Amino acid sequence: MSQFTINTRNELKKKQDSLSMAKRGHSMLKQKLNELTKAYFELSRKTYLEREKCRDNLLSTLDDFALASAHQFSPEVLREFLLSADIFSMSFGESKLCGKTIPSIKVDSQNILDYPYAFASTNILFDDILGDMKKIFLSLVHLSSMEKSCDILSSEIESLKVRVNYLELSLIPKLESEIAYIDMKIEENNTYNTIRLLKAKELSKK
Repeated sequence: MSQFTINTRNELKKKQDSLSMAKRGHSMLKQKLNELTKAYFELSRKTYLEREKCRDNLLSTLDDFALASAHQFSPEVLREFLLSADIFSMSFGESKLCGKTIPSIKVDSQNILDYPYAFASTNILFDDILGDMKKIFLSLVHLSSMEKSCDILSSEIESLKVRVNYLELSLIPKLESEIAYIDMKIEENNTYNTIRLLKAKELSKK
């Protein structure tokens, strides 16, 4: 076997190993991409529903506030109502979703006064409005965590798509083309050697 053939077969083995590794990497990344995409769409659906819920609750609460204010407009009552004496504390953590770290927020509230106004001097709607506003605030905090998680998953999906497309559309076809070319050169060399041996045999018989 000639030195050319040995070197070519060594190069062919390297290319085949690289192709095998690229295909395994592509399969793993494609699987992870599919899992992340599925998780992203599910989280996006939940985020959309939560956003719509917050919007509807906020609009409904604002309508009730406008109605209550129309029946009883008192700057003092409105000031006391808006200066609700609740204290909210937040603790920030992390959780895992398909191997990605996403934020988690826990909110604790401490009531100093349940209602910062006298019942006798205010419309009964103010009581419900105050409770609804607290719930809306908690929903908005939860929604912000969901929105940030969607952004993180979206960025990771885009990054994975670039890597998957590079392997699928560039590296793997390139390696397959190079392997096919080397196979062709080896076949040509084998054919040339066979013809050369046959001619040498014919000449030796003469």
